Amino acid sequence: MPQSVRTEELARIFRISPDQLLSFVVTHELGHTICEDGSEMTASRVAEQLRSGKSANCVSSLSALQELYLRSKSNLLPRVR
Repeated sequence: MPQSVRTEELARIFRISPDQLLSFVVTHELGHTICEDGSEMTASRVAEQLRSGKSANCVSSLSALQELYLRSKSNLLPRVR
C-alpha cells in the first residue's frame, strides 16, 4: 500500500519508519491520557516508557541540582524540614 506524502513527512521529522508512525502517535496520545496532562514533554517521556515496555511514570524525577534551583527560585516545591 503506498504511503501518503504526510506519512512520509512525519516519519522523516520524527526519524522513524512509516510503519512505526501509528505506534509512535498512539503511545504519545496515551501519555497525555494516562497522566491527564497536556504537556508535550510529559507525553513524550511516558510514550517512550510505554514503547520500551515499562510502566508509565507520570512524575518526572528531578536531579538534586534541579530541585535546589527550583526551591531557590519559587515556592513551587514544598520546603524540606
